[in-house]
Amino acid sequence: AFLKSEADRTANTSRVVLSLELSNLKRAIERGDAFATELAAAKKVAGDKLSLAAFDRYAKDGLPPLAELAASFRKVANGMLDAEAEPAEAPLLERLLSGARSIVRVRRSGPAADDGSLEATIARMEMALKENRLGDVLAQGKKLPPKAALIAEDWLRRVDMRYQVE
Repeated sequence: AFLKSEADRTANTSRVVLSLELSNLKRAIERGDAFATELAAAKKVAGDKLSLAAFDRYAKDGLPPLAELAASFRKVANGMLDAEAEPAEAPLLERLLSGARSIVRVRRSGPAADDGSLEATIARMEMALKENRLGDVLAQGKKLPPKAALIAEDWLRRVDMRYQVE
């Protein structure tokens, strides 16, 4: 009975320590910090009970925090709209007017479900981002037209990195 209760205490202690190490890892990821130290500590405690290999590729540089992704979305959205609106071979005056129109922006926030426009796609991406539904952000990103997709490429890559870890 003594050996069994000692083994139970050791197992419980291991679970508590692992839980603490995973909490430290989660906090570092949420802050957007590099988390190699926290990951190493969690791996040491987890042993072969838990695979944390998916985190390895992001440990050195960290991941963008959700707040940073949300804050940077407006600039990306505006860039996507500008890229699709600017005529490729337009005269200088028309390109200047296009640039002036981009200073003031009015976007719909609640598109109809069947609306496949760029504005609707951006609105859906924004709503999903606000609700921390990164998978839906990525799914909408795949529906972007070519010029907009090119503008959003780096930002969507960062969203995907975050999504993979979460």
